[in-house]
Amino acid sequence: MKKIQTRKRWIIIACVLAVSLLAGGLTMLILHRRDAELDRIQDEALQELYDHRGQYDEQSIVLSDTTRSRAETLAKAFGAKLRITSDGSFAALTLPEGVTVFDVYENKSNRAYIQYMSLDYHATISDVLASDETDEEETYEHSPARPQYSVTDTEYERQVYLDYINMSTAWATTQGSNMTVAVIDTGIDTDHPEFAGRISEYSYNASQDRIVKDWTVDGGAYDWSLIEDEQGHGTAVAGVLAAAMDGSGVVGIAPRVNIIVIKAECNENGEFKRTSDLVFGLYYAIERDVAVVNMSFVTKEPQNPFAEATRLAVDSDVICIAAAGNDARAGAQYPAADENVFGVGALADGSFELADYSNYGENVDLVAPGTVYTAVMGGATEECREPLSQRPSCRVLSPCIWQGIRIRNSLRCRRCCGHPAMIWVSWGPIGITVTVHWT
Repeated sequence: MKKIQTRKRWIIIACVLAVSLLAGGLTMLILHRRDAELDRIQDEALQELYDHRGQYDEQSIVLSDTTRSRAETLAKAFGAKLRITSDGSFAALTLPEGVTVFDVYENKSNRAYIQYMSLDYHATISDVLASDETDEEETYEHSPARPQYSVTDTEYERQVYLDYINMSTAWATTQGSNMTVAVIDTGIDTDHPEFAGRISEYSYNASQDRIVKDWTVDGGAYDWSLIEDEQGHGTAVAGVLAAAMDGSGVVGIAPRVNIIVIKAECNENGEFKRTSDLVFGLYYAIERDVAVVNMSFVTKEPQNPFAEATRLAVDSDVICIAAAGNDARAGAQYPAADENVFGVGALADGSFELADYSNYGENVDLVAPGTVYTAVMGGATEECREPLSQRPSCRVLSPCIWQGIRIRNSLRCRRCCGHPAMIWVSWGPIGITVTVHWT
């Protein structure tokens, strides 16, 4: 009996040892595989760093679809300055002076964090180009077939592209009064007469995280320098959208709309320094409950950094419109290719054909004229043969149409039915005309 009991004990001990060895082996295998996976993630991240060097801010890290606690943990681990949205879903980390993303990504102890991080890419804007075709004797005529609204602005005769979208009929219904549009761009010429009295004190410098009304200069006046345009792009875009109908200069698509200017700073190459500034700008526009957000830029980031913000915009009844890009290609360009954004392509000058430089495919839901006469820095106006990044002329879809109708995403035929389409929207004698051309 004692021998049997002894044998049983040894069998139990052997089984326990075997299970322990097996568990230890499995644990080692899991840890090895986990370690290998972290090495792979680190290697891919470092490869992206080197492949795209010069296309991102080396002292900034983006945390998309994150949580406040994770963002705070990473900020503490890197000694970084944290900037985070009110809902905690999007954050950016500014690394300490002398520390770059290379230092963070190459540190083996940070491997577990890399999967939550992404680079803060630059975003591309295209300079507004003055037309080379200047003829003082040239005359302009608006189509007699379209009802005309009485406009006395001195340069209105030159704005023949407005006939393509039947603006004279739209203005008889609305000119954007009592609506606010956010323009996320390079700022605005705050002294330009075309915008007098309609630039909101809630305008915002997204790079400095400062609201105009919260900062004053000597004498107590608002510090409008926070949103002053130093590049020119934002002023031209705002002019196409909102130049006043005041008897002088040009007239914008929505000449009575109020503007919240959201400025993002540019680098020496004329690019927005950080995509995260643009994302924070979009979140701010949503918080301000604007009707429409204009985004005339294309990010260099291969993934969509705007997805969470644009979903929030849809839930908040905020319309997002973005430039499709001017690379003459169909590959996704964000934010235009985002499913919650109206991407806008360009028409060739004097034509209903797509411009040869315009992106297409999933970037384009709508098209609009590609040559405009608009406000420029220094209080002047100028005819511009614009690349696609300045396409707010489709804002007939925004302050004017949205005042009476909520189309929201039902207009996105291409995405809801799975076929690419070019959608042309204009005002006709009895309302809105929607033409869908399948491509």
